[in-house]
Amino acid sequence: MRTIVLDCRLLGGDTAEERRATHERLAEAFGFPSYYGFNLDALYDCLTDPCEETEVILTHSDGEWTEGYCGSVIEVLCESAAENRNLKLFRTVEFTA
Repeated sequence: MRTIVLDCRLLGGDTAEERRATHERLAEAFGFPSYYGFNLDALYDCLTDPCEETEVILTHSDGEWTEGYCGSVIEVLCESAAENRNLKLFRTVEFTA
């Protein structure tokens, strides 16, 4: 089983450049093909293709950074995990002392 850890603080952005950087991180983490489209539809398409068992762990998934585009990325991850039985999604909870 492959495990991918994604930091939600790095998965958002308001500008086209920030969104492109988000998709570059995702493409690298998942090993997407060179024709990956760097958008949410392409993300869904790649994640719902049959693949080896993959566990995705989202860190910092409960802060303000999960609003906006990051929230859209998380939504696609959730929808993809519901569609692809080989994709498991987990969210961590951070505690502050």
